[in-house]
Amino acid sequence: MCPDKSNYAALAGFFSSWPDVLTIRRFRELQIRNLLFYQAELAHLEAELHELEDEDARQNPNPLHRVNFRWTPHMNGVNVTTATASNHGQGAGTSIPPVQPTPQTTASLLYRDKVLQIRRTLADYNDAVEQYKRLCSLPGAERLDMVFIHEWLNDNRYGNYFLAGDVEDVWTVGLGHGNFEAADASDFFTFEDQSKPALRLMSIVIFLHRFVSRFRSSSSGKIHHMDVSAHGVLDQAITTVAASIIPILPILIFYFVHETLIRIGLIIVFTAVFSVILVVGLRVKPHAALAITTAIAAIQVVYVGSTANESRQQN
Repeated sequence: MCPDKSNYAALAGFFSSWPDVLTIRRFRELQIRNLLFYQAELAHLEAELHELEDEDARQNPNPLHRVNFRWTPHMNGVNVTTATASNHGQGAGTSIPPVQPTPQTTASLLYRDKVLQIRRTLADYNDAVEQYKRLCSLPGAERLDMVFIHEWLNDNRYGNYFLAGDVEDVWTVGLGHGNFEAADASDFFTFEDQSKPALRLMSIVIFLHRFVSRFRSSSSGKIHHMDVSAHGVLDQAITTVAASIIPILPILIFYFVHETLIRIGLIIVFTAVFSVILVVGLRVKPHAALAITTAIAAIQVVYVGSTANESRQQN
């Protein structure tokens, strides 16, 4: 952190230097409340639209004469305010009779305004739904990162308590009696999903690395950053190699196991492990994993059957 930076400038510099630590609050409750407000508003608008249609139906028994029969041109072109204002703009010697809106025109305008109001609200509602959907798809924050930010903010060498006790400190929650701790990570998201390997084979290594690094940081007085992207690559490589070896591993074992029932049991075990690695580790779609495992299992069953027949013939 540059010595001439403080407050939010220092916090922004901290996050820009280590972007994988950046965690932003989702405000999930407010997001949901916003959607509920839109939903309530649209429910009222829908009820008002039905009231206009019911009143129009009582006034016009013939459906062809109702305002919602179709989106007719006069609903877009006629305006009661314009028509009324034109009466006041006529000169004293003019012979043009005043324009009076008919009940049908008034009903059409009311219906049109209500439909346009619903259209605008629906557009805002759909945007809010799409934004919330995208927000929920962002990866969640890690607890250790939340603790790291909390400690950075409350260290006089870095954040210098500039948000201490302030409502803007969303990374900290009060426990009472002047005690504070890092906020729950469930309501926060991050932009770099580096800490979630496929099968989490390196999770223990990552945890131990961060645990040891925290003691190093406290003793040296410097912020220690751990880039876990390399762990994710290594984890993916281990998963891919395992997925490549498992289909041919039973063939090797079958040379030493001659009991047919044991071979069939091994096929079941290896097929189950292989499917788990495909779906969980390599994130293959379930239907694709089913096709792959079925084909490999069929080959292994044919191999076991052919070798069993050969052994019978030899006996």
